Amino acid sequence: MQLRNYILAFLLSAVVLVSWFFLSGKIWPARVNWPVAASDAVNIVGSPLQFGHLDGYLLAEAAKHARKAPATPAKEKEEPKAVAKEEPKVEPKQAPKEEPKTSETKAEPAPQLQEVQLGGDDYFIKATLTSKGAGVQSLTLTRFEAANMLGRPVKDKKLELIQEDSIVPSFLMYHYPATDAEHPVLSLGTAIWKLESNDKSADGTQEVTFSTHVPDEHFKQIRIVKTYILGKKDYHLGLRLDIVDERPAGEGSSLPFRYQLAASHGLPIEGQWYTSVYRNALVGMVDPAAT
Repeated sequence: MQLRNYILAFLLSAVVLVSWFFLSGKIWPARVNWPVAASDAVNIVGSPLQFGHLDGYLLAEAAKHARKAPATPAKEKEEPKAVAKEEPKVEPKQAPKEEPKTSETKAEPAPQLQEVQLGGDDYFIKATLTSKGAGVQSLTLTRFEAANMLGRPVKDKKLELIQEDSIVPSFLMYHYPATDAEHPVLSLGTAIWKLESNDKSADGTQEVTFSTHVPDEHFKQIRIVKTYILGKKDYHLGLRLDIVDERPAGEGSSLPFRYQLAASHGLPIEGQWYTSVYRNALVGMVDPAAT
């Protein structure tokens, strides 16, 4: 009885194994890698798929709907066509056009800041003029010795009557924007004037001339000319002031022009060590009533 059971179990096992090998290939087919070119387009239910490799089962199902894109025919080689060379056309030379001459004048360069020596050691006065405001930067009396604060002479040093000042020179000129204006404007005193001439006559008299236009739209046609004059034995520095109206003759009415001329500054004080009250110089105008 026991032997019979063993034989029956062996036969059932053999049937199960045979059935397993037979049915496994039907139920679970083996995986197969099928190469698919990148140019093949596979459509499954209207959806395009782009795969490098597909499983065997998926490929078998998809192959039913596969449609390869038609191969594009190779382009025939085109033979080069002979192109006739066109000879370049030679155009007749035209005479160069003459540009019309304009009557415009070139703008003058802006004046440069410069210093001018007036007089010298062989003059009674030696001064330095500057184109800034056409003023006097310094003035020295060559025949007088300098003095210290105690009033005693300083050896080998001449008396500086107007001390060096390149920022605010002496004898500057200012103008009023209107005849009834309360204060003048400083533009003429800070402007760089043009050095017109630096002449010396046979007797040694030296003349230095500066000029500029009034930097004001209302007075733009008024030209100011300042001329400094110094002789060899002069103890004073001469100044001539010319105001030139450059408007054409007969154009417009008379143009009132009001100005102010500053004096020198930086003068030394004599006897500074004992002086307690300084002299105040005042300049006034006489009214019509002479009051």
